[in-house]
Amino acid sequence: GDTEEYRLLMAEAQEASRNAPSETNLVIDAMTRLRPGDVVFVPGHRTKGRVAVLTPARGKGVGGLLLPVVTDDGRRLQLRVKDFPVPPRRVAHIKLPTPFEPQQQRFLRAAGQLVRDLDVEEPDDVRDYRPKWQGGRSRSQRRSPLDRLAAKHPVAACPDAPQHVRALARAERLERDLANQRRQRRNDDASLGRQLDRVLHVLEQLGFVQDWSLTESGERLSRIYHECDLLIADCLGQALLDGLDPPDLAGLVSVFTFESRNADAIGLPPGSALNARIAEIEVRHAHVNALEKRAHLPLTRAIDAGFADAARSWARGDALAEVLEGGLPGGDFVRNIKQLVDLLRQIAIVASDRHTRTIAASAADALFRGVVAASTGVSAAASGA
Repeated sequence: GDTEEYRLLMAEAQEASRNAPSETNLVIDAMTRLRPGDVVFVPGHRTKGRVAVLTPARGKGVGGLLLPVVTDDGRRLQLRVKDFPVPPRRVAHIKLPTPFEPQQQRFLRAAGQLVRDLDVEEPDDVRDYRPKWQGGRSRSQRRSPLDRLAAKHPVAACPDAPQHVRALARAERLERDLANQRRQRRNDDASLGRQLDRVLHVLEQLGFVQDWSLTESGERLSRIYHECDLLIADCLGQALLDGLDPPDLAGLVSVFTFESRNADAIGLPPGSALNARIAEIEVRHAHVNALEKRAHLPLTRAIDAGFADAARSWARGDALAEVLEGGLPGGDFVRNIKQLVDLLRQIAIVASDRHTRTIAASAADALFRGVVAASTGVSAAASGA
């Protein structure tokens, strides 16, 4: 409506003001273009501010540029940039007296008389820039053509116009924010859809999904809660966790739960029977990573055999001092055993092979002894308190 039209007009005036060349640069340019004999008005000077240029401006910059002039009462002045609130504009031209002697009083009086005899009117734009005591407007009162047009708009007469303009601007800003949020939501939905397609492709390649339905392996995957769930479910499907006794299964499953804190972690000794199984798991891990990488999905972390020997020894019933000979801190040992027990109990539920389920449950029970069971009781008592 009218308020919107008025607001746009005000915005255009402000934009024009920001993009306009600086007033100082315009004044400098105009001063350097003046030639001897050119007559200009200087707002605020006596005798209506009318002067004639004696010599071209010399010097540079705001503080160094000087324009020698003679006033209509015969005074010689050196005008600076600051003396011109608006760019000086030639309104007439006189032929300076000869001989040219700008230092002599008779020359200056004669030149002043020529200026005084001119029949020229002060331009309106110069009149607007007189000092207030001479009837001019202050700098804040000076208006561009767009400002004057906005001032004549019907809405400008409304005493609440500024509040209406601010309210309209706020409403438009809220509309833009809402549009941006909707656009972002559409982008997020599209991105989520693309990511879902990539996940489904990986699940299909691993045999967990077929025709938008979970396979038997997919049902198994849905009941595994672990950061390596894809790899664990894949290894179960490949029977890589089958046919082991409880200590060996505990050692093998620890490769999914353990993460070494340093490069010196002790793994299984060379020639261990589990090394072949671990090598096969590494092959499956590389396959899973390759599918994830092609689909631009986060990669399943690497397996780590650094805790396998300790887990197998503890499940076999070895003493704590003997198990910790490798240098693993007691607190880290207990924490890792608890994580391993949790994963073995999940395998005892989801494994398709009945014997593997039984062995996993036995391995979890064998690990849950001594300081591990005692720490669990302390934790429960502490949380109860």
